[in-house]
Amino acid sequence: PTPLAAVREILSRDASSAWAGYVVGCLSVLYHEGLASPADGGVAVAVRSNVPEGKGVSSSAALEVSTMVALLGALGKPPIHPAARLAALCQRVENCVVGAPCGIMDQMASALGQNKTLLALECRPAIVRGWVPVPSGIRLWGIDSGVRHSVGGSNYGTVRAATF
Repeated sequence: PTPLAAVREILSRDASSAWAGYVVGCLSVLYHEGLASPADGGVAVAVRSNVPEGKGVSSSAALEVSTMVALLGALGKPPIHPAARLAALCQRVENCVVGAPCGIMDQMASALGQNKTLLALECRPAIVRGWVPVPSGIRLWGIDSGVRHSVGGSNYGTVRAATF
């Protein structure tokens, strides 16, 4: 398979198609992990989402997890278990193909999240401590601050490295 760095370079040539790295990256990582092969046949991918971009709600992780699961299904491959491995492969997409030095939290939440629960997660070294039910009388709200969020910039990588 094409090296992930080469896939990243090709996709980053045109800013208008850089988003495709999240989808193409999933297929590339599956190839590199031996979980799929070009011999399995081609796929046509259409992406539709109502998850807002750049709002800090894990839109890239949601796209990666759903794409990887859909690609495996379309190619007739078994799902990836445990789900934490799926999350790690999706983080690899974001780190190696997209070029965003993100941690594992968003991918773990997207791959392991359960309705009406909070995920108790230790991000380093990606250990799930369990799920905490949200009591029926509690409501959680997300508020759009209007500030665009990105994990692709150099500042994000510097801040992330400094936290550890």
